Amino acid sequence: MGFYKPSGDLVWLRLNSTPLFQGDTTTSYAVVTTFSEVASSQHNEPQLEATLRSSEQRFRDMADNAPMMIWVTDPTGYCTYLSRSWYDFSGQTEEAGLGFGWLDVIHPDDRESSKIIFLAANDRQEAFQLEYRLRRFDGEYRTCIDAGRPWKSADGEFKGYIGSVIDIDDRKQAESALRRSEERYRTLFESIDEGFCVIEVLFDENDTPLDYRFLEINPVFEQQTGLRQAVGKTARQLVPDIEDHWIKIYGQVALTGESVRFENGSEAMNRWFDVYTCRTGQPEERKVAIVFKDISDRKLAEKALLSSEEQSRNILESITDAFFALDQDWRFTYVNRQAEHLLERASGDLIGKNFWSEFPGLDGSEFEQLHRRVMSDRVAASLTAFYPDHNRWYEVRTYPAAKGVTIYFRNVTDRKRIEAEREQLLQREQTAREAAETANRIKDEFLAVLSHELRSPLNPILGWSKLLQQGKLDAAKTKTALATIERNAKLQSQLIEDLLDISRILRGKLSLNVMPVDLISVIRAALETVRLAAEAKSLHIQTTFSPDVGKVIGDAGRLQQVVWNLLSNAVKFTFQDGQITVRLTQTGTHAQIQVTDTGKGINPDFLPYVFEHFRQEDAATTRKFGGLGLGLAIARQIVELHGGRIWVESPGEDRGATFTVQIPLASRYSELPSTEQSSVSTSDLSGIYILVVDDDADSRDFITFVLEQAGAIVTAVASGIEALQAVEQSVFDLVVSDIGMPEMDGYTLIQQIRALKPKRQVPAIALTAYAGEIDQQQAYSAGFQAHIAKPVDPNAVIAIVVQFTKRLNAKERSLD
Repeated sequence: MGFYKPSGDLVWLRLNSTPLFQGDTTTSYAVVTTFSEVASSQHNEPQLEATLRSSEQRFRDMADNAPMMIWVTDPTGYCTYLSRSWYDFSGQTEEAGLGFGWLDVIHPDDRESSKIIFLAANDRQEAFQLEYRLRRFDGEYRTCIDAGRPWKSADGEFKGYIGSVIDIDDRKQAESALRRSEERYRTLFESIDEGFCVIEVLFDENDTPLDYRFLEINPVFEQQTGLRQAVGKTARQLVPDIEDHWIKIYGQVALTGESVRFENGSEAMNRWFDVYTCRTGQPEERKVAIVFKDISDRKLAEKALLSSEEQSRNILESITDAFFALDQDWRFTYVNRQAEHLLERASGDLIGKNFWSEFPGLDGSEFEQLHRRVMSDRVAASLTAFYPDHNRWYEVRTYPAAKGVTIYFRNVTDRKRIEAEREQLLQREQTAREAAETANRIKDEFLAVLSHELRSPLNPILGWSKLLQQGKLDAAKTKTALATIERNAKLQSQLIEDLLDISRILRGKLSLNVMPVDLISVIRAALETVRLAAEAKSLHIQTTFSPDVGKVIGDAGRLQQVVWNLLSNAVKFTFQDGQITVRLTQTGTHAQIQVTDTGKGINPDFLPYVFEHFRQEDAATTRKFGGLGLGLAIARQIVELHGGRIWVESPGEDRGATFTVQIPLASRYSELPSTEQSSVSTSDLSGIYILVVDDDADSRDFITFVLEQAGAIVTAVASGIEALQAVEQSVFDLVVSDIGMPEMDGYTLIQQIRALKPKRQVPAIALTAYAGEIDQQQAYSAGFQAHIAKPVDPNAVIAIVVQFTKRLNAKERSLD
């Protein structure tokens, strides 16, 4: 074919066109055309080669940009070209794909047959089409169509094949899915237990529905309608008296495409139907699909049920129990008058509403678990539980019903209150009886021990006294007798003193003579009292005193009594040649005394009772070691009166024990001006009016004396009531009040003072034996500005008073 170039030169081209076909169709979807310039006498050989190369490159560019995979073979079937889309799809390299390498990415099950078909077609030089699974670059096999046609030169010479490969996997899957869908539809159509049909609605020229024709029906159609051989016939042909509402409804669906669900009856067919209908096909086809069910029996049952329900309603309204019914979706279907009263809701507000939405307070409750269990298991159940939203106890019985559950319940709050009161009375009676039995047992054990401990010293006292009266003892024996009598008399004196201390403690009358105390001196004095007893058992006592431990505020005699009790027990229960270690250290704001022995130890089960009155580990211990079991109880009370604490640790029996005592240091008041740093001027309270409130006369007199010595003008009263009267009648710069007082305690007093007029407001200090951290916080919350625990340092009291009054200027004091 000749073409003129833009230059005007004539050039001759050879064209070769090959159509490409998709699948087994005879319509081509593309044409591959190759062309080359025919050399003329004016062209030399190099120009011809360049022209051919250019033509080949144009073909490759076209093939590489084609959407399908293009391939070319020579007459032997050897693949000489694969387009770029082949390599992109398969992941092969050019070296791997050319020749017969393209067969390597065909599924092994399809490879041999594909090769045979291709080579056979090549031998016959015929067009062919293959369908095989081709491996994609990611390893997934995809279904592809491979179609090839022979191409020949202008003179008819066979040059090989040009073909294409198309990925049809998605189409194959869609076709397969469509087939499966059709099969499911047909299976469903034939097997559902509802009637099903497709109709064509017949309209006049004004789109008014006149009739409808049955196009398809399923086997159940005849059973549900009683109509035979309906396909191809109209409704009026089959049921001449059919009601117009059927035709109107289906006509409306056909015109609007809006689906409808309804129940309707047909007198002409003497049946009731539950119907769902929707448009199908194209709108202009006027086709409607209908799914329906004969509900005639149900309608008859409903009519009978209405009569039965009326009778049931009359019964349910007359019973004393509250009652309501819920359907399977937990919606209220009935609520009687008693239920309205207990639920505090009208039935009209509840019917049709969801039970859990209306009563969210039941979420997670026992009631919810009960109702859901009955709904799922279909087994009746009951419970009695408390409903916080109503502040009532309910007895509930839940029963499965045909379409949900029914619930009977009643208010049993009064009954539960009576039961609880009866149970509490029984529990208190049992507790009181057990406590009385325990107290009697402890009392009997104590009296037996007391009798033993009092009589034991009397035996040597009376015996040696009798011998002394006879005058038959020599000087040495006389000295021994007198020493024995003195030792046992002191033992009896200590027993009596312990009994008196316990009596004072139980009556709250144990008094302390407080002052700064050096604990090293206290410990050394206690050590002297037990030294002889320790030496008699060859016990080694080791002491470690930290030199920087400060003084504590307390009663030196009582603190020595505590240490003596701990040392006496250590000596008593430590085996021969054992060791006792006494340590004094500082822990934070407390001085800490530890007494450790290598003796008998304490059974872990008895550890919680070590510091209780009259308690001893067992009778054998009492008889072997002696004592009333009061020493540690007294020690604990003394330590706590000093604002400290005491505890014991023991690895177990025969492994020793460690008793630890912690007493607040005098430095716990370090936040106040120290007594050493306070000058006479800063401790001068002259002109300061102070109200002291304490029901204990000794404490009241002591605080009054301390403050008056500093120059304060003190008014002292014995109760909160007297204090309120004093505050209303006079003006004070400060109130110093005890907490634990009869009739009106210190907390109530300060709260009432804080409720007075602003002119009557006054700073206040809580001075109390309640020394815990919680007690301090309670004092601050009540309205006190400071908290000092008894026993007190007189200088600390003055220091804190000075802190509250040092900014006070002279002011006029007048009554309202």
